[in-house]
Amino acid sequence: QDLRRVVEMVNRLSMHVRRVFEEQHMLWQNHQKLLFVDPLTELPNRRRLLSKAEFFLSDKNREHASLLVIKLNDYANYRVRHGHAQADEMLVEMARMMKDSAPDGTVLIGRLSDIEFGILLRDRVEGASQWARDLFAEYQRRYGKALTRVELSAASTALQPGKSLSGVLSEIDLLLATADAGSAYQSLTHHSTGRRLPEGNSEWFSWFTRVLADRRVYLEAQPVFDRNYCLVHREMLVRIQHDDGAPLEAGLFMPMAEKLGFSQAIYARVREMMSDIAGRVHDAPIAMNFPELFLSDLGEMAHLLRILAVAKKRPGSLLVEVPYHAAVRDLESVTRVAKQVRLSGQLFGIDHFDLEYPIATLQEISPDYVKVSARLLKGITADGADDVYAAFRNLTATLNINVIAVGIDKASLLEHLQLLDVDGLQGNLLGKPESFE
Repeated sequence: QDLRRVVEMVNRLSMHVRRVFEEQHMLWQNHQKLLFVDPLTELPNRRRLLSKAEFFLSDKNREHASLLVIKLNDYANYRVRHGHAQADEMLVEMARMMKDSAPDGTVLIGRLSDIEFGILLRDRVEGASQWARDLFAEYQRRYGKALTRVELSAASTALQPGKSLSGVLSEIDLLLATADAGSAYQSLTHHSTGRRLPEGNSEWFSWFTRVLADRRVYLEAQPVFDRNYCLVHREMLVRIQHDDGAPLEAGLFMPMAEKLGFSQAIYARVREMMSDIAGRVHDAPIAMNFPELFLSDLGEMAHLLRILAVAKKRPGSLLVEVPYHAAVRDLESVTRVAKQVRLSGQLFGIDHFDLEYPIATLQEISPDYVKVSARLLKGITADGADDVYAAFRNLTATLNINVIAVGIDKASLLEHLQLLDVDGLQGNLLGKPESFE
């Protein structure tokens, strides 16, 4: 009888937890469109676009990316002359035209403001600028002289690791102001003045060959803290020592490494280092973000299992992270990896958690923690959307998932996050990546 009462109590509790999750999930779904979609054009809104741009600014990003902004000049006067309805219809047509003519590699087309559209591309900045010129030609072909008083200008810049989002937007604003002062239909591009990288396939090929021969692939570690600023773990980040001796972030070399077939050799070096690190005692657990390659390749999965076997002697010493977009694309594989990690006594996390995608995937994976952009969290709580954040936190609490805010680089951002009572904090303001021995 005592056992029956315990079982009945557990069943009632499980039903209650499920009901709470379903209620909060429904509330979250109802708010997602309000959070991330522009109601007029039905394109992603500014919050969504800038959140995605921050993802490409991450030093773990492995692709070229550019932000292109198209501006409609003198749109306010057009609206006065033709009325709000016709002016709105023009924006809707503009959005449709951009979607119809979007090139391969387009990640997202969104509305940044009343008169600006933003396009994220997996392409070099030169490719973004070329698409802007193609769009100008299509715009003029479609509308002829009907919209001669609403002319376009464009600005594009590369989303390189190490750049800040505010710096990118400042570059765009300056370029648009310069274009506005000149003739119509100008597309201006910001070219990075940073360190010199190899140019052309042959130069990159020779450079990678030297880098691997000299064993210049290494790991840096960035600390992650709890809400009381106690160290909870360190995240490993892949670096290459540049010719000038400074660290080179993965986002600057991995696109060419994959194109030229060097990614496997780089990952082999990372696996070697991780196996060594996993077998040693550290003052805090270590986290490693594994790319999608590890989910689809059986050989790579075997390497991961060997690393887990080494770490098994110290439960909780290794944290395995997988990017959220990988979970959305291949939920079954990610769930399988998460199970293997937990069976080894280690923790599993989701990196780059994206609030736009279905949150129900977390119920399937049941990670120990998720990492979310600090600016995204601030964005959904700074303009009266506190109930949305409350729904998100109720969902994660129901599933016993910690929330770690990442990308904290300003004191004002940290102060806002303290009010949100997140579980973990990560960013250059709290601790920059350092070489890990």
